[in-house]
Amino acid sequence: MNQGFEHQGIGRYIIDIDGCLRATNSMLVKAEDIIALHGRIAHDALLVREINGETFPIGRRDRIELSEDRVTFFRSCAGTRLFRACAAGGRFDGIPSALAA
Repeated sequence: MNQGFEHQGIGRYIIDIDGCLRATNSMLVKAEDIIALHGRIAHDALLVREINGETFPIGRRDRIELSEDRVTFFRSCAGTRLFRACAAGGRFDGIPSALAA
């Protein structure tokens, strides 16, 4: 019995978007491609790429080259258009409580 899944690959490039693993066959992706792959991010959300614990903003015209050898990590940040590093909860709420005192 053929279910139609036997010959479908998952994609050559694996990305992690907010903890959701997605696959694509495109070596170069833009922000809109990443948003479309996730499926539940607002179309105008700010995206950042995580590399070795640091975050880098992704511009709308930037093209990211993916690697078949490793997972590429992205996070989405809702809210203001100005870039600020995402806090652990996915939002930037101002000064961390530990620094406010």
